[in-house]
Amino acid sequence: MRFEKFLSATVFVGILSLGGVDVTAQSWQLTPLLEGDWPDHAYTLQGELVVSWVQEGSMGPLKVARYTSDNSVTIDELVAGNFAGPPSLILDSNGFGIVGLHNHTFEGLNIFQESASGWETQFVESSGHDGWNPSLALNATGGLFAASLDDSGGLLSSVEFASRTSSGWTVEPVRPGVVRKGTPSALVLASNGDPTVAVYDPIESRLGVYSRTGSTWSMSFEDLDGNAGQGVSMYSDALGDLHLSYVAIPSSGASVVRYASRVAGVWSTEDVTEIDPGGIGLGRRITGLLKADDGTILIAVADSFQVRMASKSLASNWQTEIVAESSSPDHHFNYDLSFQWDGVDQMGGKGNATIVFHETDESNSGRGTIWLASPMLSTAISNEVSIPKSTFDVFPNPAHGSVTVKFEGLRGGIPRLDVFDLLGRKVYELRSNSVDMSRSQLLDVSGWDSGLYMIRAEYTDGSSQVNSVAVVR
Repeated sequence: MRFEKFLSATVFVGILSLGGVDVTAQSWQLTPLLEGDWPDHAYTLQGELVVSWVQEGSMGPLKVARYTSDNSVTIDELVAGNFAGPPSLILDSNGFGIVGLHNHTFEGLNIFQESASGWETQFVESSGHDGWNPSLALNATGGLFAASLDDSGGLLSSVEFASRTSSGWTVEPVRPGVVRKGTPSALVLASNGDPTVAVYDPIESRLGVYSRTGSTWSMSFEDLDGNAGQGVSMYSDALGDLHLSYVAIPSSGASVVRYASRVAGVWSTEDVTEIDPGGIGLGRRITGLLKADDGTILIAVADSFQVRMASKSLASNWQTEIVAESSSPDHHFNYDLSFQWDGVDQMGGKGNATIVFHETDESNSGRGTIWLASPMLSTAISNEVSIPKSTFDVFPNPAHGSVTVKFEGLRGGIPRLDVFDLLGRKVYELRSNSVDMSRSQLLDVSGWDSGLYMIRAEYTDGSSQVNSVAVVR
């Protein structure tokens, strides 16, 4: 079932309240997209937003919405009901959607794949109670793979890995009977196609990362420090390094968001103490992780009453920002979160980091609203790739104490010059009405933190140019 409508959702900026949601961060804008639960999202190469979700509670219909460049939205209802979230959504090289979700009718993993002629349905496996909390991935040749949980063992579920071949689907066990239904799985593929799956193990109270070499699965990493691994998200960068975010509960009892990485084969962990996830609903997909071109790590977290983002560039401390905040105890966010780039090359970390999250209204029979959080247009330059060729140079780059901005071919003068950090916060400005704007400007960066900064020049003809400078200490 498909219908189209024009998108008329209002964008809220500043400190406003709608349905219990406050927009408190100045560098983010929030748009209410749809009514529903368990969202996942992705962007096409043309920048079109695609969202999958389950509507009307945990056993409702599965739907996919596509927001086109002409500001309209097309919604496909893939199946009428009896599905439980959260779904996993990915896009193929043509921008067509692939959605995986547990089907209660035949108790298995259902795969929906889009083509020019519509959607087709595939059943991966029907023995047992398969397909819970799936995670999908495509390899370089378009091969489709899925990690999910088989709940046929009761409280404890097996972790399974499925691959699609010309003769159908092949399913193999990754780890038997160690996880709970409701625990998210995270799947990534190495450049050679070898899969890695991360899940939380409630028996050992640990995060387990399992990798397959050839036909053999083995644990490549475990985190036993403080009941670790719930709400796990995993990201593989262009170098093949792994980056994970998840929640740990140390013996003190206070929850903490943890970042783990495997860089050049070496694992390390770090607690993001700048985020206090005291109200997190454990066992759900409530953390997300991305890595930018310059090495900056971004982690999004949804707890009961706040959605936040933390970022850390090379040789700097974590910086945090509130994206959205609930204004009512009846409204909370800790059911699901999706964190994706909106740019062209998502593996390379291009574009702006966007968050789609689920707000639940307990005062209205648990009605869910799906929100899109994206950087404001005025400051959304943190990792932009569609930057026109700059008419100014920045040197030295990297810089330590000062940096020179040299302009070429001035367009009738420069009315303003602004500098932003990776969170979109303005850290420096020059104005033509107060400063003599010559062809070169010397900026004192001695007091700036290490990291990447974007310098934007706005000209009298209304156009603007952007360049970047890395500050090192």
